[in-house]
Amino acid sequence: MVLVVDFDGTYLKNDFFAEQFYKKLIENPFYLLGHWISGGNNLLALKNKLLANVTLQYPLEQLVNPVVADFIQANRQSYTKVVLVSASPDEFVKRILAADKTFDVVSGSTDINLKGDKKTAFIRNTFGDDFHYVGDSASDIPIYRSAKKGFVVKSTGVYEYK
Repeated sequence: MVLVVDFDGTYLKNDFFAEQFYKKLIENPFYLLGHWISGGNNLLALKNKLLANVTLQYPLEQLVNPVVADFIQANRQSYTKVVLVSASPDEFVKRILAADKTFDVVSGSTDINLKGDKKTAFIRNTFGDDFHYVGDSASDIPIYRSAKKGFVVKSTGVYEYK
């Protein structure tokens, strides 16, 4: 059994892409308009652009969601692997988590934006059908439905998805 954990809003309390998107929107809204005009509607390309040079301004430990970290620690022995799969760009996620030893495997988006059904397909193709999933958003519903068991992250804890 594999435990699959989401990145933004789940393992980490924040969402780097949302932060960078709104920051850029305030600083230079024409940048975003230019992206959509020149690059079409490729969300993954925009994520790559906005997150390419983002570095942490504070220790990673301050961003890690303690309820998720505690859940992983308490349940690690029940899983053959604990992996992180994110819709954020692969290079970015691996760079941010380079010093974090929580996960056996860290995967982010490369050619496709790993969200919803696409993330579900990636998990099943990479790790098989025998997995539990920890997430935080409505876009995780298709993944919960494919998982043997799903867990939803709230500020007060990690709860089984029903």
